[in-house]
Amino acid sequence: MNKSTDVLEILAKVKAALQRRGSKTIAGLGRTFRALDSYDGNKKVDASEFNVGLRENGVELSQAESDVLLSYFDKDSDGCVNFDEFLV
Repeated sequence: MNKSTDVLEILAKVKAALQRRGSKTIAGLGRTFRALDSYDGNKKVDASEFNVGLRENGVELSQAESDVLLSYFDKDSDGCVNFDEFLV
């Protein structure tokens, strides 16, 4: 399996879990992002917030899967995911 396939499989897993919890629209994804960022409200989600927030939203990922997914979303390579990166 290559890295691209890994990311797509992880994304499918996350998408299915979030949809089960009602995050089917941009507004729903916005609420999910705010929930992930609820610890410091800086409009960025760091690795710790990402891991905890996904778990709290019913998404069970291994640490390796979480790291791959965070890296995929983190387009500017600052170690965090901002709202625009999250929606892409």
